[in-house]
Amino acid sequence: MKIWSEIKHTPEIFGISLAGVGTSLVLPEIKASVDVASGYSKAIDQSNYFITHAHMDHAAGIPYVISQKALNNHKRSTWWMPICMVQPMKNIMNEWSSLESHEYDFEFVGVKTGDVIELGKNWKMDVFDSVHRIPTCGYRLSKLRKNLKREYKNLPEGEIRKLTHEGVIVSENFWQSQFAYTGDTQIEVFDKNPELLDVKYLFVEVTYFDSGKSVEEARKWGHIHFDEILPLIDQFKGDYLVFVHPSRRHKPAEIQRICEDKLSVSQKQKVVLF
Repeated sequence: MKIWSEIKHTPEIFGISLAGVGTSLVLPEIKASVDVASGYSKAIDQSNYFITHAHMDHAAGIPYVISQKALNNHKRSTWWMPICMVQPMKNIMNEWSSLESHEYDFEFVGVKTGDVIELGKNWKMDVFDSVHRIPTCGYRLSKLRKNLKREYKNLPEGEIRKLTHEGVIVSENFWQSQFAYTGDTQIEVFDKNPELLDVKYLFVEVTYFDSGKSVEEARKWGHIHFDEILPLIDQFKGDYLVFVHPSRRHKPAEIQRICEDKLSVSQKQKVVLF
């Protein structure tokens, strides 16, 4: 099985993800972190933070990261999160400020499905709904690309240069989905957001991998079981489908063995373990 750290990929994405322990995915090219675990060290140097939901293995590190940024004289950070988290997190930060006798500089912004967050002129983050036990949103990052219009694709390069010199607009802009993360979710996230199957690098939680925890038990806690995602792998049109958020009950070698046994040759070309 492919392991994410062994693959050459752009944009760069690294982090940690273990169910109940911590999840944080860092995208340094846009100075962003999706979730912060309990205070993932590599998340501290980022500027934009996208929080999927309020469970502590994803969001407990918010006060710590803000504190560390203040300690290192970082500029104000912006934190996007489900609307229901904003006021409680402000209350928590007010308490910490009081305890530490320090005024922290940050901005919490509530988001909902359909929101689009512009990150400079070439990047944007779309917010979509996930299906979990508490309000949860996923994030999809897209980059602005340029491509030749269809009617000019078969022309020789010299002819295209001539048209360009004459003022003809031969190219058009389009958004290419580079990365998405579902957050903690049930499999229905794909019914609600079928476009996820076209994302270049799709990070999806797969918490349980064998009969030790049934599909029903996974669903009870708002998670995905390996057996549920198997039928969707052949529909995935991106480069890599990256499994994150495994339960601590599974050892890495065990997950690799299960994937080796159950995935077809073509599916193994798509699936990556984080």
